[in-house]
Order: sequence, then structure tokens, then C-alpha cells
Amino acid sequence: MENLLKKIIFILSCLLFINMNAQIPPVAGEVEKLKLTSNPAYVILGVEPTNIERPSTPREFITGVQAGIVNGKLKPNFAMEFNPFIWASNQDTSDRDAKWFKAANYIIDHNWYQNFKKSFGFSIATSATDTTIFGSLKAGTGLSFGLKANLLSFKHGEFANRYENWLEAFVKQFFYNQFMVNLIVDNNFSFTHANIDAYAINTALLINASILVPNYLKPKLILTLNDLVKNTKKQVSKGISLSYMINELTNINATMNTEAIAIQRQKIAYAKTGFSLDFAAAGMAVFQENNFSHAVFSKMGIWLTPSYRWDMSNNINHVQSIDALGVFRYTWNDKRVDSASYLDLGMKVQYNYDKLAVSAEGVLRFATPKPLNTKSAWTYRAVANIEYTLVENITLKLTVGTNFDGNTRTYTDPKQMIGLVGLDFGLLK
Repeated sequence: MENLLKKIIFILSCLLFINMNAQIPPVAGEVEKLKLTSNPAYVILGVEPTNIERPSTPREFITGVQAGIVNGKLKPNFAMEFNPFIWASNQDTSDRDAKWFKAANYIIDHNWYQNFKKSFGFSIATSATDTTIFGSLKAGTGLSFGLKANLLSFKHGEFANRYENWLEAFVKQFFYNQFMVNLIVDNNFSFTHANIDAYAINTALLINASILVPNYLKPKLILTLNDLVKNTKKQVSKGISLSYMINELTNINATMNTEAIAIQRQKIAYAKTGFSLDFAAAGMAVFQENNFSHAVFSKMGIWLTPSYRWDMSNNINHVQSIDALGVFRYTWNDKRVDSASYLDLGMKVQYNYDKLAVSAEGVLRFATPKPLNTKSAWTYRAVANIEYTLVENITLKLTVGTNFDGNTRTYTDPKQMIGLVGLDFGLLK
């Protein structure tokens, strides 16, 4: 009879848990997808709208078209980027709660491998080439490929804090609800250490089995549960009462409601805040005179992009943040492109407000070894950029500024203006 009673209590507690699932903050529709970013394939071509970027919100597929003035010539460009890990997952995104948890999981999960897969992107781009950038190679078509991924990310912002607070309160609620269910089904129920231990085991099982709890949070919630057990046993020794239990549940429910309302009302940037370190690599071939048989693998590069994002969203109706980014890039050139390789060092500041992003960046380029007939090993790029999300997954970009002076043959020439306008289209999954 006692075992049957325990099973009934556990089942009723689980039904309470299912009911709580229905009260999870429905933030899927409120998640603000950030703009699509330049891909590494554009960067190695020399026609990128921005030279310093961190990976954007995970996308299944992105395609971009742009046209602009580069080295005094109008150049139409095309690029596409996709994430093979997302393609392979084939996850059903029709369920609202499943979508919500993917958003929360992306923002707050500390699992390195999962973050790497979600931020990974493989890109391909094409553009007309000229002799200003590509040296003695004949003009034709450039075809580039690249990849990028997030290596490190730490802090996860206000949303993560509120979600963690909600989960801690939920664990306490589930633990105390078992006492309340027992009081309902057994008029002779009394609070004992044995009951407390049994309810703690049930709660621990729930923490470890629940998809609502990211793996990295489970040890923290178990510690919360252990503290709760110790405190409850102390209260039992003092003579715990039903009114005490009701008062505790009232406070817990208030906390859960406060956090849930805040999550529901706030627009949440679908991006992590704090420090991030991203890796990218790219290479390209030039098809001289648009002839396949005259293809030359012309250059390749690798780079790191450290960045830090400050969440400035004091107003719950707007997404607002400031990014500070750097870049460290090394590019190898075929001797027919340039006798020197390039080391790029740069910084960028970007302000994000809802669908608008405004940025300014500067990148110094050092040629090594410096050719004898070149006056300086240094050149630079300085641009301003405006990006606006027209509708979800469609971003309009406008870039103006001055670009690198081609290769070391033209380092001493006047600075060439760059002007680009383009659209990016993406599919979010």
C-alpha cells in the first residue's frame, strides 16, 4: 500500500510538471534574429561589405547578391553560405515549444560542440577579378570558398539569467508540490526526513530527464535542490507547518511569474552577449579570361575574430547592443598575385538597434616581405556600413569608404574608394 501511495504521489507530481510546461514563456515569436553577416568567401575576394564580422544567428542557408564600385570598377557579386550540420539534423520546427527551447538552448548552452555546429558555415562566392588586386593574372572570374565557426563564447545575457532564475524556482515548486499532493491523498501525512529524501530523489530524476534544462545547468540545479533539502529538514526539526509550505509556494510562484512575464515581454536578441572568439578560413581560384583551363589557385587566408557584445536593452520593447571586434588575419598569395603575403590587424565598433546596425571599421595591412620597389609595407581599409533587416532573413547593406591599395605594386597609389550595396537572403532553422 505504501509503495502504491508513493507511485500515486509521483504521478500526480509529474502531472503538475506537465501543467507547468504549458506555462513556459512562449518567446519563440519574440526572438529577434540578428542581421546576416558577410561570409569569408567575400573577404578573400576583396569585395566584402565588412572585413570584420562574427558569425550571425545560425542559418540553414544564406544567399547574397550585391553590386558596387571596387577599385574604380562596377562589380556584381554573388555568394551563398550553408550549415551542413543543420541540413543533416532534419529536426521538426513546427512545434512552438520546440522552437522556443532551441532559441533558449542556443543562447545559454555551454556545450562547446553544439555551439560549434550551430555557428559553422561553409560559403562560396564569385566576382569579376582585375589586375589591381590579382597582379599579373589576367582579368576573369574569381571563385572563392570559406568556412567559419565560433570557438569560444562565455556570458549569455539577461535572458539566460532570467531563465536560470525561472528554472531554480521551478525545481523548488516541484519539490514542495509533492508535499501538497501527499497532504491531499493522505489525511494522516506527517513531514519526515524519509519523505524529504524521497521527494528529493524524484526532483533529481526530473532535473536530469527534462529537456527544459540545459546540461550545463543540471549540476547547479542539483546543488539548489541539496540546499533546499537541508533547509526543509531544519524546518521539520523545528516543527514545519502547512502554512509555512503554502507561504513558500506563494513566494516561488511569484518569482516564476515575474521572470516569465519579463521573458514574454522582452524582445530577445538571438545572439550571445559577452566575449566571443571566432575562426574563419578561405581560399580562391581565378579563372583567367573566364577560361576553366586557365584557373590559378591565387590566395588563401586564415583569421581570428575576438569580439565583445554589451547588451544595452533597457527598454523591453527593443533589442539594443554595442559590439567591439578585432581581427587578426594572415593571407598567402600566389607569386603571380603578389610577391608578399599580408598580415591584417583591425578593429570595428558596431551599434545594433532592432533591425538597424551601424558600424565603422579600420584594418591595417602589412606586407611581408616588403618588395624593394615598394615605399611602405603598410596600407589600410576604412569603411562605414549601414545594415537594415527589411523583413525576417532579408538584410539590406550599404558600404562606403576606402579599400586596400590592391597589392604591393600599387601601395603608393591614391586610395581607391569602395562602394557596395547588396541584399542577403537567409533561411533560419
